[in-house]
Amino acid sequence: MTEQEQAHVETVRQALELVLARHDSTRLADFFCDDAVVQINERRLEGLDQIASRLDWIRANRPQVSLTIERIFFQGDRGFDHHTTTLSDGDSHASTIKVFGYIEMRGGKVALYEDVSIALDGRDQLSEATGIQTT
Repeated sequence: MTEQEQAHVETVRQALELVLARHDSTRLADFFCDDAVVQINERRLEGLDQIASRLDWIRANRPQVSLTIERIFFQGDRGFDHHTTTLSDGDSHASTIKVFGYIEMRGGKVALYEDVSIALDGRDQLSEATGIQTT
């Protein structure tokens, strides 16, 4: 792995742990380009404001989040991550979601993060992250 690829891995690891797992929108600009696109299944968020709004909603509605990173790897400025997220309201509602993400970097920051998520368990399942309602 090149130094640049290793730097991308570390940036994405920090973005997942510090921004996405904590749903901390105040740190978005540290790791994401101003015009970043985050695609979660069919939900497309364009720019830091839309991404921040979604993170703020998740934090308000699912304040307990745990994230386990399985792997992150890059070839040049393109890479993938695989992680598991558990979202909980701290009471009786929890959803475990398996995530596989495609990433494009620009200028040392995330320019595109497209993920495919599938719920492993939990009520409301995919709607937690994506808006997909299951029946």
